[in-house]
Amino acid sequence: MFEKKYKEFLNKFVECKFNESNNYSEDYSVISKNMYKHQLQMPRYFSVSIRLLSILLDYSIIFIYGKIFSKNKIHGAVIILNNLRKLQRLHLIKNILKFHDSLFIMAETQTGLIEEDNIFNNIEQTSLPLIRQKYDFIIIGSGPGGAIPAFFLNKQNYNVLMLDKGLDYSNNDVHSFSYNEMRKMYKHGGLSLSIGKQIINYVEGSCVGGGSEINSGLYHKTPKNILIKWANEFSLIGSDYSKLFKHYRDVEKRLCVSFYPKGKVPLASLKLTQGADNLGWDVHEIPRWFKYKNNGSAAGVKMTMSQTYIRDYLLNGGLILSGCSVTRLRKTKNHWKVQIDYNRQKHNIMSKNVILSAGAIGTPLILRRSGLSKLSGNNLQMHPTIKVVALFNEQVNSVGMGVPVHQVKEFSPDFTFGCSISTPPYLRIAMLDHNENIDLVDKNWKQMAIYYASIIPQGTGTVRKVPFFKDPLVRYKLTQIDRQTLALALKKLCELLLSAGALELFPSIHNGPVIKDMNDLKALPNKIISSRTSLMTVHLFSSCPMGEAKDICVVDSYGKVHGQENLWVSDASMIPSAPGVNPQGTIMAFAHRNVEKIITEA
Repeated sequence: MFEKKYKEFLNKFVECKFNESNNYSEDYSVISKNMYKHQLQMPRYFSVSIRLLSILLDYSIIFIYGKIFSKNKIHGAVIILNNLRKLQRLHLIKNILKFHDSLFIMAETQTGLIEEDNIFNNIEQTSLPLIRQKYDFIIIGSGPGGAIPAFFLNKQNYNVLMLDKGLDYSNNDVHSFSYNEMRKMYKHGGLSLSIGKQIINYVEGSCVGGGSEINSGLYHKTPKNILIKWANEFSLIGSDYSKLFKHYRDVEKRLCVSFYPKGKVPLASLKLTQGADNLGWDVHEIPRWFKYKNNGSAAGVKMTMSQTYIRDYLLNGGLILSGCSVTRLRKTKNHWKVQIDYNRQKHNIMSKNVILSAGAIGTPLILRRSGLSKLSGNNLQMHPTIKVVALFNEQVNSVGMGVPVHQVKEFSPDFTFGCSISTPPYLRIAMLDHNENIDLVDKNWKQMAIYYASIIPQGTGTVRKVPFFKDPLVRYKLTQIDRQTLALALKKLCELLLSAGALELFPSIHNGPVIKDMNDLKALPNKIISSRTSLMTVHLFSSCPMGEAKDICVVDSYGKVHGQENLWVSDASMIPSAPGVNPQGTIMAFAHRNVEKIITEA
């Protein structure tokens, strides 16, 4: 009955959306089914809560206004729902509606995808013998932190098995930054949330290759001042730039790190350089791990883990078991017992050594469930990000626009500006805080793009196991200074975009001001208001910090878990604190460095 009522709510909601856009199609079932299945990918304690609150909202509206969703009163329903979206208070209601609005936008773009997904379709029958073997190394996770040690250990003729909760989509036609990719390759379908006074949406990869398969591929080295900070505050050994240089160099060579071919940089990205040049601010083109064609075109191949280290690992006889979830680790006399859920059954796999590469959320969860580290999950950090949609008087966007690659570093390390993927569905979602202007996307999307400001925060979060639930509870707290920094970053970003010729700016503030000139910047808040501001992040790290300071560090300077034998961490969780840049270059350099130590000790 519970599920039935929620599905009824979704059908009514979709009907209202079609009516609102004057599209009187009667086939709502495909989109509503897509929305329902996508919502089910969230952690269960979130999805159940959202369904319950949605049903209560439905009944409360009926109680107040009558049967507004009936066919003869659908126009009234549209009006009421739009009025609810404009509420300055009753934040829970507006957030529920915004959540379903975003689901609708994504579902509407690719309605043909609604099929019953079976996560075991790609699992080969030869997998069971893999479970029954004993290994020298089991690596849990196949992102950059796991793929690099897997390759080198396998090259040294160790018997290695990689495990990953996600599936291998490297040979499937899953387009980058599409709804299909989000549903299949993002953890929770991209619907992951950290809770606190400020809810922050975060994104993680859940597929073979991890985050390298879904991100933009921008490559950064860790700033030298950050490396010094880590050495001083965390007693991190061997992290100075001179010692890391060769590891960066080797990774860059393997991943073909390079700049866009001359003259092929996306126009939306160049707007950052235009605004920065007009203001005299520092701006840089960021290289990518991307192999371009010899003809000088922008076409090419992103050098993800599945295209590089994992491919080489498999060619050398390496093994991967995908579609399995690790629940716990148990230490026996001479081996680690890795407990997994696979093909709806529980199994144990034995290995002398284990490397945890399950990410900033997954790795501390496994350690906590296994009772192996009380400090794990205590120091979660991220780069909180606020976005602005900019409308220009000229074309800056197009079908197949490449990845924007410029970043403004004038205010680094406090905050950085950049440009995001700006397809029409992403633009519509970014405009949900300005719902009355969302039609601009349909008319002018080629003149629009999404820009962001990302900060290095002072706040931290936690990762905690939840009894009876497989997903952890992620909390994050912004400090007062963080909220002030975000507000300042937003103002400076708007100033930059106005200097670049933007006609109108739509910041991610619910019913916030539309910025048209410099005088309008005064209307922006001096401190981010949690209940009105939409924040997100694609960078999570530091939940198992690396260093010799055992009172705050989960692992030592080379990733070995303090107090444990033959157990290492190699992923974003080991980064001691926020680096202020995309962390994957840092992860790969340390993974490349640390595996040398692992080989000598194994």
